[in-house]
Amino acid sequence: MSSAFFNIARPMAPRLIQCLYYVALVLIALGLLRGIVGGVQMMRAPAPVTTASGPSMAPQGQTAGPAAGQPGMGQFPGPRRPGMRRRGFGGPFMRGLAFLRGAAPPLRAGVFIFLVLLRAVIGWMVVRILAEIGATILSLRNRPA
Repeated sequence: MSSAFFNIARPMAPRLIQCLYYVALVLIALGLLRGIVGGVQMMRAPAPVTTASGPSMAPQGQTAGPAAGQPGMGQFPGPRRPGMRRRGFGGPFMRGLAFLRGAAPPLRAGVFIFLVLLRAVIGWMVVRILAEIGATILSLRNRPA
């Protein structure tokens, strides 16, 4: 290990801010890559096919779907609380864009990728501002009064 890391003459706080800044940038980059991959997968996914519902082919005495009160596919068992919501269409970014449900997959994917890029840029700006504020506070502490 480098002896410069354990040198008491150099303060640790500026290096810690710099390390946290780099960690935050890596996390933002990973989120950006995950979002772009999700958008590309959304683009290649076929549109859901809806069929007209006809009479049930279930035998007499059985129902085709879950009975009333029983949890079905994608439902939470037990009572629904206000804080427990199912994830909507496309994750948290696309909830406000419900009008895109019937849109073509490339358009939906393009909007999703744009929103992921916007989130990454905003996250980078917030992290950068916080790092600069921390560095400024540390530099003000060392000034004589």
